[in-house]
Amino acid sequence: MVEAKTTPRNKKNNVRIIIIGDQAVGKSSLLMRYCEDTFTLNMMGTAGLDFKKKTIDFKDETINVLFYDSAGHDRFRHIVTQHYKGAKGIILTYDITDKNSFINVNDWMKNIKENADSNAEILLLGNKTDLSEERTVNYEEGVELSKKFSVEFYETSAKTGENTSQAFYSLIMRIFNNPLLNADIFQQSLKTENEEKKEENPINLNQKSKNENKKKEGSSCFKCG
Repeated sequence: MVEAKTTPRNKKNNVRIIIIGDQAVGKSSLLMRYCEDTFTLNMMGTAGLDFKKKTIDFKDETINVLFYDSAGHDRFRHIVTQHYKGAKGIILTYDITDKNSFINVNDWMKNIKENADSNAEILLLGNKTDLSEERTVNYEEGVELSKKFSVEFYETSAKTGENTSQAFYSLIMRIFNNPLLNADIFQQSLKTENEEKKEENPINLNQKSKNENKKKEGSSCFKCG
């Protein structure tokens, strides 16, 4: 079970996840729902890039997950492209009431392939299921598109919270359990733990004390002449 914390117990490595998709598909609202469990109607659009952080406990590790919220407008596309590098996870979102945002998933996937880490985990979300009466993209179409690109797929609602936690949880777990992505996540934690153990070792503490005494003795002799 993953437990969310407001502050990390120890300084650990960061995991970067970027959320992309057309303008007004609900990217910022999804992050608000997952990170803060809130929803704001008529949220202002993202200009350029914004981010939110959530601290995750996993197998006795404390990891900072940084979510980069990208603007969907074409004029910001170059900024988004620059932040693919280093992202271990990518959340690609479309609006189930906007057929064009669904069609444009193909272009976004092409952009991912050209610029992102080939090992990055990708999640496809069809957002705004609370507006099902306005749906122009059915669930089966989303499934077929996810199969085309071999990515995981969920339909979500940032407003009601439907499937939001499950989708984000699944992506984070796939990153944590992917040996091609997780080595540097837990390497820093292991290094920190080894350093702490070394400091607590009585032999090391005794050696440190001896070194300090030698330094004092040497300093006294210098003063004596």
